[in-house]
Amino acid sequence: MSSKDLEVIQNSIAGAVAAAAASAAAAAASAVSASVAAQTPAKLSTLNATTGDLPAGAITGADRVTLVSSNATPGAQACRSAAAMIADASVTPPYAYNLRIVNTGAGTFTLAADGGATVTLSGTATVLQNTWRDFIVSFPTGSTCTITTVGTGTYS
Repeated sequence: MSSKDLEVIQNSIAGAVAAAAASAAAAAASAVSASVAAQTPAKLSTLNATTGDLPAGAITGADRVTLVSSNATPGAQACRSAAAMIADASVTPPYAYNLRIVNTGAGTFTLAADGGATVTLSGTATVLQNTWRDFIVSFPTGSTCTITTVGTGTYS
């Protein structure tokens, strides 16, 4: 085999490697773009309910979720299980997001843990009339959730 033949083969291999690298880079960029586009940056939910269980998606579904409760007697509102909230939000743990609960009703809104003990509350979970409370909702695993109070304020 001549040196000219070897040069042609080397150039052919180098071209194939460059094309494969460019294709892989484009696929990775496309996957990142699709992942970012699939996550909603903010969401507003409303709730007009008395004591009970929060409906699917009420406190999930975006990187910043705001729930406005307007019932005069909201009482305790139990979270869905950690696994159910992960499915609602279509996220993969570990994952965390911001939650704000605004209470425009006359009574006190109390965020309650789920019945299966997969959600843990840390800090104050009550939201008085015309106030809001901020939380960090984190899913360290696919079966656990911690909701931590991080701030409060007035709403008018």
